[in-house]
Amino acid sequence: MKSVIGLAWDDANKFYGLALTAILQKGKKAKATSRESYSNDGKPISNSKDDYFRIAVHGIIDLTGYINITKNIKLSGGIYNLTDQKYWDYLSNNKLYSTADHNYLNMFSALGRTFQLGLNIDY
Repeated sequence: MKSVIGLAWDDANKFYGLALTAILQKGKKAKATSRESYSNDGKPISNSKDDYFRIAVHGIIDLTGYINITKNIKLSGGIYNLTDQKYWDYLSNNKLYSTADHNYLNMFSALGRTFQLGLNIDY
């Protein structure tokens, strides 16, 4: 389960605006299955004993904003994962094994704090 909660504010004249967004993700662990695995003679393979890494619950906060420099030019930017939280995304990492080395698991964690700056020119 994933929840997104946001709070945004725009200047009355739409000259600039800010948004604060919180994304909360429930933890989850993939279940081992062999339902689509068959041996060469067409018989199903017995149930898998794989133990997958549990993706922990996590929450991240993003801060974004914009300023209209002119009627046709807008500068926007954001700080994503403002608290620099270390987390794993379930859809990208649901097949990591729980017995894997921690250094190996760390290679698959999501990016820490990131920054974005953009310039829109409408003509």
